[in-house]
Amino acid sequence: MHPFLYRILTKSIGAFLNVLHLVAPKKSDALAFQIFCTPRKGKIQLGKIPKVLQTAEKEIHNIADHDIAVYRFPGNGKKILLVHGWESNSKRWKKLLPYLKKAQFDIYAIDAPAHGKSSGTLFTVPLYAEVIAAMIQKFGIQQLIAHSIGGSASIYALHKSNPETVEKAAILGAPSDLDVLISNYARILSLRPRNVRGLTQTFSTRFNVETQLFSSKIFVKSLQIKGFVAHDAHDDVVAFSESEKIIANWKDVTFVPTKKLGHSLHDANLYQQLLSFLKAS
Repeated sequence: MHPFLYRILTKSIGAFLNVLHLVAPKKSDALAFQIFCTPRKGKIQLGKIPKVLQTAEKEIHNIADHDIAVYRFPGNGKKILLVHGWESNSKRWKKLLPYLKKAQFDIYAIDAPAHGKSSGTLFTVPLYAEVIAAMIQKFGIQQLIAHSIGGSASIYALHKSNPETVEKAAILGAPSDLDVLISNYARILSLRPRNVRGLTQTFSTRFNVETQLFSSKIFVKSLQIKGFVAHDAHDDVVAFSESEKIIANWKDVTFVPTKKLGHSLHDANLYQQLLSFLKAS
């Protein structure tokens, strides 16, 4: 979408929510939450499997009342789970997969709820974390690579379920604080302070925790596994400072700052560093 049209659309939505909040605050809060949690892209159309996923073994697993798409590329090495981010799907691993295959990893990639070939229309971090935890347990996952909000969901899943099999986790360009995400959302839509308070309370009620406590920098404190965190200084989607919060609280972590890779973090040198981390004893 053209930037000008995007700005008009977001400001129009925000103006509607601001007016609605004056007469029906609960409806406004619920709608703001729904919009926040609804991805607008990332689905894979019926019958159109991306080429990179066509050779995978494909399964559907029902978790949390969602049909979750799983793609497996068998290998003789350790079982590794790939967790994509917002408005994406398992196709995003296209450039990394050759490295993992060559290293003989037994690869499992999943589509998040409301993404790819998985069912659903709404996405939340707790829901994604529930899916991730179930996949770890089902397949005996030993290592994990996650991008963006997939990294946040993975950290929450590891914190909450404390799986015995997982030894290492690599988190790429992930946000830390829910409050920051809400603040960014409110800024994009130009929401009034009363709307932000209502939306924040809606999140607290749905997640059963105060929003300031729903933070990766808090969750990583409980992790006993080795971590690898990469973030680009020029990331225009998730601020570099979000990863700095995470690494400051992870007991055993390797931090790889990058430049000019953007949010996607596709880079041969970074992949080699990631592989070195995963393969090290």
